[in-house]
Amino acid sequence: MRRVLAHCETQTEEEAVTEEMRELLRKEVKTQYEHVILNGDNVPVIAGTNMKVIELVLGRMAYGWSPEEVHFQHPYLTLGQIYSALAYYWDHQEELDRDIERRLQFVDQAQRAQEPLRRFTMGEVMTLLEIQSCFDAEWVLIENPEVTESLQVKHGKVLWHSKDRDEVYHKARELRPKHSAILYTGRLPEGTVVVL
Repeated sequence: MRRVLAHCETQTEEEAVTEEMRELLRKEVKTQYEHVILNGDNVPVIAGTNMKVIELVLGRMAYGWSPEEVHFQHPYLTLGQIYSALAYYWDHQEELDRDIERRLQFVDQAQRAQEPLRRFTMGEVMTLLEIQSCFDAEWVLIENPEVTESLQVKHGKVLWHSKDRDEVYHKARELRPKHSAILYTGRLPEGTVVVL
C-alpha cells in the first residue's frame, strides 16, 4: 500500500512540475518598453492585445502610415502603445527585420508552391503533359492537335477548358474550329464507355 501511495505522490509531484513548466511558458515577460511584452514564444506583442510588434511595423511599411494613421486603422491601440511598439522595433530593428524577411520568404515559397508549373494563356499551344498539369480532371478543347498514330494528343492550341463536359461541347459548336479534339485529363470512372 505504501508503494502505491509513494508512486501516486511522485506522479503528483511530476504533474505539478510539468504544470509549473507550462505556466512559465505561458507567462508574458515584461520588457523595458511600457506597452511591449514578450509572449510565451518570446515574440514581442503589444500589451493587452494579440498584435505582434512586427505586424504593426509591416502595416506601417506596406502603407506608409504615420503613427496617427496606425491609430486610425487600429482604434483599439493607443498612441502610447503604437509609439512604444515602434520604439521597440527601432531598438531591435536588425533582429526584427530578419524575422520579417523570414516570414516574407515563407509566404513567397507558399505562394510559389500554389502556382501551376507555369501560367496558362487561352489560345496557347501546350504539350499533353502541360495540359494535364494545368487542367486536372477537366475537359479540354484543343484546336489543330498533333496526334500520334494511335490518335493520342501530343500537343495543340487550348481553346477552352471546364469541369463540365457539356460546356466544352457547346464551346466547340460555338467556335467551330476546323480541326479539333476534346480531351479529358482525369481518370474516367470505371465502366464508362466512350462512343466516337
